[in-house]
Amino acid sequence: MYSQGSGRSKTLFILSVVLCFLFLSTVASAQQYRVTSIEPPFGYTASRAMGINNLGEVVGRFFNTDPATGEAVDRQAFVWDGTNGAWLLPALSGESSAWAVNDNGFATGFSHNNLANQSAVLWDARSLTVTEIGALTNQTTNVRGDSSTAYGINLYEEVVGSADIPNDTGTFTPFHAFYYNPTDGIFDVGTLTTDWPEWANGFSIAYSINNYGETVGIAHDGNWNFLPFIDDHENGMQVLPVDPAYADGEWYAVVINDDGLIGGHVIAAPNQSLPYYWPDKSSAPVKITMPSGFPYGEIYGINSHGKMVGIMWDRAEEGATEHAFIFDLQNGVRDLNDLIDSSSGWILNFAREINDSSQIVGYGELNGEKRGFALGITPPPAPVLVSPPDGSNNSGTSVTFRWNETLGASDYRLYVKNASGEFLFNGWLGDVTGYTVTGLPDDGGLLYWAVYARNTAGRSPRSQQWTFTNGSGS
Repeated sequence: MYSQGSGRSKTLFILSVVLCFLFLSTVASAQQYRVTSIEPPFGYTASRAMGINNLGEVVGRFFNTDPATGEAVDRQAFVWDGTNGAWLLPALSGESSAWAVNDNGFATGFSHNNLANQSAVLWDARSLTVTEIGALTNQTTNVRGDSSTAYGINLYEEVVGSADIPNDTGTFTPFHAFYYNPTDGIFDVGTLTTDWPEWANGFSIAYSINNYGETVGIAHDGNWNFLPFIDDHENGMQVLPVDPAYADGEWYAVVINDDGLIGGHVIAAPNQSLPYYWPDKSSAPVKITMPSGFPYGEIYGINSHGKMVGIMWDRAEEGATEHAFIFDLQNGVRDLNDLIDSSSGWILNFAREINDSSQIVGYGELNGEKRGFALGITPPPAPVLVSPPDGSNNSGTSVTFRWNETLGASDYRLYVKNASGEFLFNGWLGDVTGYTVTGLPDDGGLLYWAVYARNTAGRSPRSQQWTFTNGSGS
């Protein structure tokens, strides 16, 4: 998809990026979403969902948190869909993270290489192969930079991002926006100035590329200002108009769709980002009206219908409350937390991408745990438990459990626990509505059991937990 922005950008230099299956359903006149958690596999404790294509394939990263520093460690790129769940993408060597995926199943992001440098990569998520894109080379000295990151990809496997490029004397190494395709390799998109060769003409980052090859991002001009740009193969890098009310701010163009609609923001003051959109590259930017309780925000995702998603926060200081939002011209800005079940246990912090079916991915917290989310999936309802009834006595060590069939379910999971919470049985059983568990204790102790259902879209909420006393205890 199109969106490849960074995380909340308080300055250009931190822009590396602080950046299941879903279907939007309409209930009466309001749009409501169901949240699916992308659960980390064994060995990881947290997840972030960063990109989604029009087939509902999601990319992101699993990771752990360093208890001493609170920083993410052990980052590992993944791809996920509602039928197969998640699987890990291959790394060059060390950590990795995926930012975006196109409809052909090609994903992009970064992986650490064998020199321990962060390098932009292109994955074929279906054949599970990885190609290193690398950094930029100074064309005068033939010296290559060390690090790079890819943020955006279009349908033709054209990739954009930022990469190190040393200056001519080797005394300064900024990063520049790059363009890459598998046939021709990597190219320097440059900056908005050629005034400072000693500084390699400053910094720039490309965040998003549409299917017409139009790229947007941020770049330095001759006055060392941070300005939004659009670039194409015919016209090169061009400055986008800015709002004179914030002429001294840091301007970011973060996403662009095939209609040329551009989303981004300006950092008006520390921790005070204001979201804008450009109807086209020649139009003045339009300031997005934010809710009174969340005056600050940034756009990070856009779809072909002009819907945008991002992050908003409530005050201009560290530790502010952050919420994910969706914006369109008809409805304005809506807090995605208001469009989900308030009892779900979720706080949606960051909406990172939206596809053409209005499926949204991002990350937040589920009951205090850091999780990537996918909005809109409707897993099957919980099965109704039938027997043994609550409080019944069952003699012997073999008990048959039964439940009612659930519409749309193709697989059922039964678990049985003892009073200490230990699993006596736990497994997916297929398309059945009953199962006999053997080897249960015949001691008169209290046991607990419950059933889940799932289909290709996801898993049901846990059904009502039932109890029964098994055996006579004799």
